[in-house]
Amino acid sequence: MSHIAPKWAYKWMKSEGGVIGTARQGTVSFRKQDGDKHYLLCASCEDFLGKAEDYLSRLTRGTSADLASIGVTLGRGPTLAGINHTLITRGLLGILYKVHYARAAPYDQIRLDQPLIERLRTRILNDDYPDHSLLVVATKWMAGTDLQGANPKSIVIAELLDRPGGAKIFDLFMGGWSWSIVISSAKNYLKGMEEFTLRPNGSWRLMFGDLALHRYFAKPDPAEEYPEMAGMFKVHPDEDWSSFAPNAPCPCGLGSLDFGACCQRTWLAAALA
Repeated sequence: MSHIAPKWAYKWMKSEGGVIGTARQGTVSFRKQDGDKHYLLCASCEDFLGKAEDYLSRLTRGTSADLASIGVTLGRGPTLAGINHTLITRGLLGILYKVHYARAAPYDQIRLDQPLIERLRTRILNDDYPDHSLLVVATKWMAGTDLQGANPKSIVIAELLDRPGGAKIFDLFMGGWSWSIVISSAKNYLKGMEEFTLRPNGSWRLMFGDLALHRYFAKPDPAEEYPEMAGMFKVHPDEDWSSFAPNAPCPCGLGSLDFGACCQRTWLAAALA
């Protein structure tokens, strides 16, 4: 059986006593003990997508050791170098493909038209992801003082957003990151955000935000040009993180490392540089 979102994405939810699901406008409406699974893929396809999902797991864990294991380096911005464009795109489109066929709520609300799902299927099978037709941006979230103690990694939410000009965005909150991939009419969408799109050469500038500013927790400004990305560009200055001692749990939610050994001198320092 196939987990719709990767199995690893649910472990932080389960550690909090259950898997939280969402349906309709992002409001929490039910709780389950495991992530949804369906009979969807053959063993070879499961393995093919599983390699990409493992790559996403190591990237979202984000420790120095995890990044080194996939050949990725972290620089100021934060900017990543050495990213595998193919595995990122395969992983995200593979999840979308499974979401499309899933029967359980809230995934049952996400359906693509048949020509589009066939195009995505062909791209996945051929591992062919032209950068001009599939734009990918991502944000790493930290739970700042307003939501101190919350765990960004204990959220798994998938949405299909329709935007002006016919653009369709698959938006996935998973592993403490927001992943947004424009899958239709991408040419003119996200104009002005080119510096944040995943590049085929492996360079990727991420957005970085305080979880309290995400649209799930704070009502977006109606004038926001990209409401699905509310809060992604706003990073609190150093003094707003002063309540997090180096030996306190890291606000990224990883759970296995203290703040000082996890994100304080790496991700946060790179975002504020």
